[in-house]
Amino acid sequence: MGSELELQVSGVAPGRYRVSVVHAAAGGTPVDDLRLDVDALLSRRREIETTVLASAVPARRVVSELEEPVRQVGQQLFEALFGGPVGAAYHASLGAAQHQHQRLRISLRLDSPELAQLPWETLFDPELRVYLCRREPLVRHVANDGSEPLAIQPPLRILAMASSPRGLARLDVDAEKAHLANALAGQLDAGRVELTWLPEASWDRLHEHLLDGDWHVLHFVGHGDYDARSDEGLIALVGHDGGPDLVEASRFADLLGEAQPKPRLVVLNSCSSADGGVHDVLSSTGAALVNSGIDAVAAMQFAVSDGAAARFARGFYTALAKGRRVDEAVQSGRLEILGVGKTLEWITPVLYVRGEATQLFDVHGTTPADRRERQPNPDEARQERDLAAGYQRARDAEEAGDWAAAIEAYGTILATRPDYRDASVRQERCRPRLRVADLRAEARLNARAGDWPGVLRLTDAIRHLDPAAVDVDLEATARQALAQAARRADEQRRAQAERDAAENERRGRAEQQRREQAERDRAAATSRVYRSRAGERPSGHGAREPYAPADRSDRAVTTAFVVALIGVILIAPFAGLTSIAALIILYRTKKRRPAAVRTPLAKAAWALSFVGVAITVIGFTVAAVAALRS
Repeated sequence: MGSELELQVSGVAPGRYRVSVVHAAAGGTPVDDLRLDVDALLSRRREIETTVLASAVPARRVVSELEEPVRQVGQQLFEALFGGPVGAAYHASLGAAQHQHQRLRISLRLDSPELAQLPWETLFDPELRVYLCRREPLVRHVANDGSEPLAIQPPLRILAMASSPRGLARLDVDAEKAHLANALAGQLDAGRVELTWLPEASWDRLHEHLLDGDWHVLHFVGHGDYDARSDEGLIALVGHDGGPDLVEASRFADLLGEAQPKPRLVVLNSCSSADGGVHDVLSSTGAALVNSGIDAVAAMQFAVSDGAAARFARGFYTALAKGRRVDEAVQSGRLEILGVGKTLEWITPVLYVRGEATQLFDVHGTTPADRRERQPNPDEARQERDLAAGYQRARDAEEAGDWAAAIEAYGTILATRPDYRDASVRQERCRPRLRVADLRAEARLNARAGDWPGVLRLTDAIRHLDPAAVDVDLEATARQALAQAARRADEQRRAQAERDAAENERRGRAEQQRREQAERDRAAATSRVYRSRAGERPSGHGAREPYAPADRSDRAVTTAFVVALIGVILIAPFAGLTSIAALIILYRTKKRRPAAVRTPLAKAAWALSFVGVAITVIGFTVAAVAALRS
């Protein structure tokens, strides 16, 4: 732009700095040394913040006494920056801008981290006795490549989030929403601004909404800080457990990059969102976001009161909605804070920009309010109000997860005006979510009824529609219940198998015993048949029992035994009588002639007698055994 004074401040040696004019409205690029005690000024940073906050509290005191430290620092910064030839370029450029009836935008390129921590918004011109940022736009330039202005048709779409995690200083979220709504009431009624609040300031909800549609501005209300260990700015979102989820500026920038297109502007209404370290000039949250590709970031270098934040938002967004440049919008926000009275909080906002152009939006077209002003029509005005109210009800139902009500509300709007905003797109987006909600409810009913296969079947259907909507706890419970049921079934099958095996074994033993008994019965019956055929022999007590026939070998042995017995019976008496006769003869011979018994014939007779006696004894023994055997 023509009416601009762009300065680059760089470090040339420890404690030594140089200021160069990159571009001047009056021409020329002078260079000069920056004579500034940076350490002393940094040590007064806390004093400046305390002074600014104290000025927001109504009290019976002289403002100049409170303002004195701020003015001292501002004048010291001004004299160091605009001394010598650079000061001459400043005054000449200021005169050229006034001649063109324009404001002179002062753009600072701060290459040293410690310089970025100085409150340049306090720059005070002792000659004109004015603070520069209250009269001229003041921006902090971060990167060179910017974007062309985004052509938009009203409304300017703002996605807002208020983060108050458990464990940090409690924010009144409802009051924050009310403050911003009141600040934008005029623009909201006129249709120039559309404000949407996240139901929960969490990473997941922000990610979901960034994917939902085109957002021109992201407005964050919450806590911020600077982490000296990682040398990076932080913002506090709400974690899954309700506690703080401290997100580094680099991660937050990656998340914003998920939006297509990404928001052109981020407003950080959080403490220390412009605070950084002394090792990296891009360590603050605001500078890091701009360096990542966001065109502009309005941040707060000190803690800010609720009243000042609300008034800044009113002036800032009103100027943006009317097509002003972002640097002019920040200045409008400062002037709105200045309207409170004796406060110095207009120093707190800091604007980081990317590229040369600060025209973020090219607002064209008319709003419903503009059309009503040109063509007053009570019926159209009433219809617009009804449509807007219905759209808000639909959005509220959508945010509350009442998908059926949201679909019905969007349907009512579309029946009246099919092309109203994004009602058609949102209605179609709600339909699968309603189906998911119905499936989740049915899955819970099946879980209460113990129908775990049904739970898993419904879970698979939900996963097909929206993997993020799956109730993983319910799914795990269903799988665990099914696994336990399978184990119980296996145990029952094994027990039944063991019982069946024992029963089969018992039946086998019984069958074996039955077979053995049958075999014994058949043998007994067969024995009785043979005995009946072979005849009977007497048994004791006059009874008769069958005589069991023998096989052929038994009969042969019996026959041989009987023949031998008969032979013995027949021979034994003869042998016995012969032996007795021989003995008698020998005895008588001995009496008559004793010497005759010693002859061989006598000895043979004696032997034959003994043999006969033995045969007789053996025969009778065999006969007795045969009798017993029979």
